[in-house]
Amino acid sequence: MRTTALLLLLLLLAPAWARPDRPERNHDRTSDPKSHVTPTQQGNLQKLQSDLLKLKGESQVTQAQKDKLATDLYALADGAHKPEKATVDKLAADLTSAVADSSLSQAEMAKLMRDIEAVLNSAGMTSQEVSAVIGDAQQILASSNVDRAEVQMVVADLEAIAREVQKNVTESKPETAPQRRRR
Repeated sequence: MRTTALLLLLLLLAPAWARPDRPERNHDRTSDPKSHVTPTQQGNLQKLQSDLLKLKGESQVTQAQKDKLATDLYALADGAHKPEKATVDKLAADLTSAVADSSLSQAEMAKLMRDIEAVLNSAGMTSQEVSAVIGDAQQILASSNVDRAEVQMVVADLEAIAREVQKNVTESKPETAPQRRRR
């Protein structure tokens, strides 16, 4: 009886002994503060997802649809380190071709959009994090019956965007003057 009461007491008090200052180990990219999505970006993601869902299964994608997608993609880029519009336009063109022929589910489409948003806003990410996000996007497209060549074009576009964002970060850092040696 005494042992049972002691065990019950320990079970009840155990949560109080847990260290609240220790962060949970959740390796899901969406919980990473670097990938925090603002309400404005969330609205842009939903518009973009809606655009892509309209394209799915279309045999002919119009230039107006590509332009709208490019505008919505560029709206996802937030902050001072945006990629070049021409690079985003190329991603939009390649993405429309890839999505039109795909069997992406709505959940896969949402995850793909989060990956694209992360690349567009990758200024604070490490190269390993960016590679992982691009790899995830590649896997989503490949598993959705997108032609291999189209997958590679989208991946190349995402890599080019990531390079541009990182280049913009590097160029915006103030240079430090070389230190003179004292004699």
